[in-house]
Amino acid sequence: MLEAMLTSRRAQDSETKANWASFRKDAGDILQSSYTLLGVGIFKKLGQLALQSLNNRAWLPLEATMFCLNALSDSVADEESVDDFLSNVFGSSLFADLANMEEPVPMSTKRTAVTMISNYTAFFERHAEHLPAMLNYLFTSLGAGSSALANVAAKAIFSACSSCRKMLTWELGAFLHQYEVLLTWDGIETSTKEKVVGAISAIVEALPTHEEKIAPLAQLIQSVEKEAANSVKAMEASQAEDFQESGLCALRCLASMGKVLQAPDEAVIDLDANGPKSTFWTNGQGALLQARVIRILETITGLMKWNSDIIEAGCQILRAGYKERTPGLFVFSPKVTVDFVLATRLDTARLDQVLDTAGVMLGSRSSKGEAAMINAASSILVHLLGILATMNCKGFQVLCVEQEIADSNGLDDPSSDPEASAAAIELVDRMLPHYLSSMMNTHNIQLLFDFLLRSLTVPEVMPKRSAAHCWVRFPPFCNVAATYCECRALLCRDMISPKSCKFSFNLPWDATVH
Repeated sequence: MLEAMLTSRRAQDSETKANWASFRKDAGDILQSSYTLLGVGIFKKLGQLALQSLNNRAWLPLEATMFCLNALSDSVADEESVDDFLSNVFGSSLFADLANMEEPVPMSTKRTAVTMISNYTAFFERHAEHLPAMLNYLFTSLGAGSSALANVAAKAIFSACSSCRKMLTWELGAFLHQYEVLLTWDGIETSTKEKVVGAISAIVEALPTHEEKIAPLAQLIQSVEKEAANSVKAMEASQAEDFQESGLCALRCLASMGKVLQAPDEAVIDLDANGPKSTFWTNGQGALLQARVIRILETITGLMKWNSDIIEAGCQILRAGYKERTPGLFVFSPKVTVDFVLATRLDTARLDQVLDTAGVMLGSRSSKGEAAMINAASSILVHLLGILATMNCKGFQVLCVEQEIADSNGLDDPSSDPEASAAAIELVDRMLPHYLSSMMNTHNIQLLFDFLLRSLTVPEVMPKRSAAHCWVRFPPFCNVAATYCECRALLCRDMISPKSCKFSFNLPWDATVH
């Protein structure tokens, strides 16, 4: 089998290349099946072949053997019975030889070695003595001149640091230095920077106190600020590509930081603690650092509202703190999300995701004052009504041009933007349980009900489905709302109208119109 793998790897004709991936997949399946019969014996043999190929500098046979070890990873990765064999491989000169630029190691061999590291992360958690050599090889791979190798190496660094964060805190300074060196290299892609920043942030998260975290976080934020500044400079110089690339890099690095700095799911929360709560992230040094993060977010998203990648990254940054129960770098006040939403218009890219993010924030209701959340809900709803009004007018103008109809009653057309319409309705749906009073006291709320009614009659599935779900949820919360009662009569009328949507709908409440 190994010889067949080598033959397919050396061959360069198109037919062999086309079948190579399929062959390797079949070979991996056979190896997994054989393990159930042969046990650790096959693993021991492959380990011996790997060391033999390494000693002989036979790089392609080494690659084929490592592929076989990768194929067995799902079967043995968490079993300590193979740790001795893995220690022989990972404890050899494997990583040093692969990282040696003077050795003519093919890129395919280096990539397979990186994949093997990712597949056996559990082993490195159990044997921290092999972490330094492994991480040194991964960081060397980032600058090997291959974007494909750099991408897989960055993912492996992120995975290793996330899993072994507590064992790597003593090397945090070395990681930060290595990242500064990485930033001086040419051609480093955004995805690579994003993963490395996330890896370092994972180690920072493992530090025991906020005071210990502030300096390394500030160093990472400073590097992100440089990316944001480069974006602004490129915009002023009319360099569109660099402008977008640097801005996106800054936000994705922040999003990666926010994700890994979240409290681990297994973290213990002391509900009986009576001591004073820390103000480090609200009034102390942490608050100053958080203000810098918010400034980067608002600057980049404000410059590129039309860029869907930018808006998506901005939403990821905001969402990072919603589920947190204690203050932190990415646990922003509701006002930050409100300002982000209020800065949008109907033509803002990924408006649906922005509205969905607002709904997630309003639904979280954690680490936020009740009054602040109610005010946030009111502000977001008023802005949402403005977007709906714009959407309605836009849809009406389209109707006038295409159908030459000027019906003043046709101002609400959810079909003009189905995704944004569905997201708007789902936002209202999420507000129902907790913010009904704010909704019913909002000026021009009738526009919302009109929009919900019209959404039931459009041909697009997304707004129709969202509106139907929203109407089903309204009755338990709206027993005495006069505006709602008026709309209930209109709903009954629309459900039997010839222009109505073409599906059967059973009203979940008494639909008798008095």
